[in-house]
Amino acid sequence: MRIRYLLPSCLLILANMLFSLHAEQHLFPPYHLLRPLLTFWLVLGILAMIVKRFVADWMKVEESLVVIVLLFALSPIFFWVTVRLLALVYVSWQIYSRLPALRSRKTSRLPLLLIGNALLVVYSIGLNLSEYRNVTWSSYFSSLRNLRNSNASLPLNANGLKPDIYYIILDGYVRSDVLKDLYDYDNSEFVNRVLC
Repeated sequence: MRIRYLLPSCLLILANMLFSLHAEQHLFPPYHLLRPLLTFWLVLGILAMIVKRFVADWMKVEESLVVIVLLFALSPIFFWVTVRLLALVYVSWQIYSRLPALRSRKTSRLPLLLIGNALLVVYSIGLNLSEYRNVTWSSYFSSLRNLRNSNASLPLNANGLKPDIYYIILDGYVRSDVLKDLYDYDNSEFVNRVLC
C-alpha cells in the first residue's frame, strides 16, 4: 500500500476531530483523541484496500477516501470549510499544471492536497489553542485522580436501596391547551413544575 496517498485523508480526519472538538466545546487532554484517531486511520486503510480493488490509480483512491471522509464529517461547519479549501486547492492545481514551464513535467495533485489538508490541521489546532492555554493541567489531572480514588456513590434511601433516578428529556411535548381540548387532561401541575 502506498502510504503517501493516505496522508491527505489522515490529515483530514485529524482536522475533522480537532475542529469538532472545538465546535462541541469539549475540554479534555489532547491525547484522548489518540485512540479514536488511530481507529479512524485503521478504517481508512481498510477502505483504501477495498477502493484499490476497483480503481487502478492511487490518486483516484485518495480522492475517493477524501470524499468518504467528507461524507462522514463530524461537523457541518467543518464540511463547508473543507469543501471550500479543497476547491481552492483544485483550482490552484489547475493553474499550476497549466503553467508553460511545467507542461513538460507530469504534475501531481498530491502535494497540493497534502498542503491544503495540513493547513486545515493547523487551523483546527489554532482554534483549540486558546482554550487549552487557559487550562491548568496539573489541577485537572489531580481532580481526576481524586475523583477516581474517592468512594463516591449514591446515598441509600430509608430501605437501604439506592434511589431510582429518572432523567426525562422532552424532545417534543404537546401544549397544555391541546391536551385539555383533545383529551380533557389538566397538565398544569407538570408544566408548573417544569417551569420552576
